[in-house]
Amino acid sequence: MNNREFTEWLSSFGKNRLPMWNELPDLDLYMDQITFEVDRNVAFILEKPITKAMINSYVKMEVIDKPEKKKYSRKHLASIIVVSIMKQVFPLDIIKKGINKVFELDQPEVGYDNFVSLFNQEMELLESQSAIADLKIDDDQLKMAQIVAIRSVVYKEIANKVAEFDK
Repeated sequence: MNNREFTEWLSSFGKNRLPMWNELPDLDLYMDQITFEVDRNVAFILEKPITKAMINSYVKMEVIDKPEKKKYSRKHLASIIVVSIMKQVFPLDIIKKGINKVFELDQPEVGYDNFVSLFNQEMELLESQSAIADLKIDDDQLKMAQIVAIRSVVYKEIANKVAEFDK
């Protein structure tokens, strides 16, 4: 991949956005519908699609609430979207703590919208010329991959430490 191809990919990737609370379906959904909605909204960032087994595991581990009469609410969908994204970097116990803190402090819609706003702002930054210049491949793709990987590890550790703090 050359620099032009990467720049085009980065710009295209940066156009992806998560839906705000009011853009999520406002009716209860069955499992197949939940997996469809999650995949439709976060496929751009996930390595593999969400499965029924994953969702059942989140419920069993109490990362998300149990569905009512096999139906999942908007709160469930929002939680699963957040968990699906964050589990790529964090273990479920850390994610569970974070979700519980958010719901203790705010209503689910406020906490979810805050997360989505921050996420979408980061995606917008990828379209900026400074991000493109910062992540320029040039001839040393290995060096750029190392820089991004190192930043990922460093920021993951910072996030883990912040998650330990009680407010």
